[in-house]
Amino acid sequence: MVCADQFTRIFILSHLSYCIDMPFRKRRKTYPAKTKLVQGPKPATSYPDQSSPRPATTSDSTCQASQGSPKDQKVNSRKRPGQYCPLPQPAPPARSGSTVPKRKREFSSNEGAEVQPPRRPAAQAAGDGVSAVTSSDAKRRCAEPPQATFTSSYSVGELLGSGGCGSVYAGIRKSDGQEVAIKYIQKTKAKKYIIMHGDGRRLPLEVALMTMVSKPSSCLNVLKLLDWFEEPLHYILVLERPSPCSDLFDFLGMFDGRLSEIQARQIMRQVVEALIHCRNCGVFHRDVKSENILVNLNDWTVKLIDFGCGDLYQNSPYCNFAGTWAYCPPEYFLNGSYEACPATTWSLGVLLFDLVCGDLPFKSRGETILNQPKFTAGLSKECHDLINWCMSTNPLDRPVLEDILTHSWLSGQNLF
Repeated sequence: MVCADQFTRIFILSHLSYCIDMPFRKRRKTYPAKTKLVQGPKPATSYPDQSSPRPATTSDSTCQASQGSPKDQKVNSRKRPGQYCPLPQPAPPARSGSTVPKRKREFSSNEGAEVQPPRRPAAQAAGDGVSAVTSSDAKRRCAEPPQATFTSSYSVGELLGSGGCGSVYAGIRKSDGQEVAIKYIQKTKAKKYIIMHGDGRRLPLEVALMTMVSKPSSCLNVLKLLDWFEEPLHYILVLERPSPCSDLFDFLGMFDGRLSEIQARQIMRQVVEALIHCRNCGVFHRDVKSENILVNLNDWTVKLIDFGCGDLYQNSPYCNFAGTWAYCPPEYFLNGSYEACPATTWSLGVLLFDLVCGDLPFKSRGETILNQPKFTAGLSKECHDLINWCMSTNPLDRPVLEDILTHSWLSGQNLF
């Protein structure tokens, strides 16, 4: 028989053993007995590249595909805070080269902030038609129905874009159904006017420049001005509208952010020819960049657009900068002045660098003055040579437009 003392000792030891094991018993009770725990993905040591776009949707089943049976995956059906599922691999680029992060658009010096786009034009009362300066024009305009030259000839569609100088709408020419672009420019933004020879009308500078480059001997690579009108608050420019098309900035996004040298050569040749035409017409575009170049998606025909920063071509220096700072030549930062030809050549060098390297060469005034761009590996010697020539620090060392057009890289001699 077990004595009372032994029974008491056994009871005490058994009770202490239960108390010591009690916390583990409670923790084990929080899970169903037959549930198999699945360990989630380990926390990411670094965040994914925020500059690369994430896919629109990523299913959790993709992340859990190799972590057990479907029954087990229910435990981790929701991602834990601070953890990232592996992203699907992007599609192979169109050509060899590293993926280039998407960058923001560069705005011209007169586009510091977007303005509210104007309301769609409506038919106005008599007397609100196009105004003119000369008496002969005034008599002719008064004989026309009010607004007959615009609202009766064009219909205005959706907003295509807006910026610091105005807004652009899709439009249709009613006479033949031709698609056009209709640009509205605020009169408060038109600071300079020109009286054209043989016309007598007082034209805003942008209208005058586009009229000069859109004459019968117009260039295929310059967007043509079809007509223009004046309203109390706006000037209306009716422009040709290539279709289907994209500006060069968005076009680069279709090719991993940059083009091959063969593709870039096809674009650059047309841009240079457009600028030669502008110079021959006495026009200094002054804002050459990927955002101001349209590309036809069918045949890659290029058109130079937006003369809002332009001026009359002159041989003397310009002392006021207009355009995009990322394309500004270093002599303006150093001396406060620049000339049309060397500045245009500099901007072409920046543009070519952007096309083949996937980004702009300079991000600040200091970098522009230092002038040490970092080229993408794999570029041909001829391409290097042309970019460096166009972006020579000394403006006197830069080529003229005809020299660029006949350069071995652009002419295609002994290449590829």
